[in-house]
Amino acid sequence: MLRKLPPTLVLFIAALAAPLSQAHPIPDIPVHSSFDGNAGITIRIEIDPRCFELDPNKAPSMLTKDLAALPAPKKAELKTKAAVYAARAVRFIFEPGEAIQPTFNFQFTGQANVGLSKPDDVVVLTGTWSSAIPTGAATYHIAATPEGTLSVLNFNEVRGQRLERFQVLFPGETGYKLDLHTLQPLGKPAADVTVVDAEATEEVSDSANSFAVSPLIIAIGAIALVGIAILLRGRKP
Repeated sequence: MLRKLPPTLVLFIAALAAPLSQAHPIPDIPVHSSFDGNAGITIRIEIDPRCFELDPNKAPSMLTKDLAALPAPKKAELKTKAAVYAARAVRFIFEPGEAIQPTFNFQFTGQANVGLSKPDDVVVLTGTWSSAIPTGAATYHIAATPEGTLSVLNFNEVRGQRLERFQVLFPGETGYKLDLHTLQPLGKPAADVTVVDAEATEEVSDSANSFAVSPLIIAIGAIALVGIAILLRGRKP
């Protein structure tokens, strides 16, 4: 049996694990397009305030208590930034026709458009836009622009039911086309786009990306294991 680890080894492991405790989820951009079956569409987009930082992965999440401390002008500024960011990162395309830019009404909410109730709830900016489908449009899809830096989560919903086909679009990738006559996806999934069943990814926005494993973290873990092995091998049974 292994004996209790020496204090020096405990401190060694703690030092290596410190960067892990400071990691934050990588923000993404969930886009929910909902069709009512009567030529109406509602689009909801979620922008994490960390998207405005130079390194979103290292920036801390905004919490309800942080939002409460912000003056009204700062809150208005964040809403304006969210609108600009959404316009730069995502394209909404009805064909035939050109890309349109929804005028989103942004509000501060919790993730997945839930209410904010606790001081430590994570705050995001949720934009909503409703309109009639353009006359003559046959298909609809979204695209993550090359100018964007984060992945876009593509969800489509028809008459209150989310379609099983779900996509993670990286900058420069285009989502599948939705037939506006049948309200069903056209064609087969593209080979260069991640497609997963919605049931298996129901919590992707708040859990699948809850931790980013970087090469640095992997290297730290490997070093820790080697250190432990060396120290334990040098101990007497």
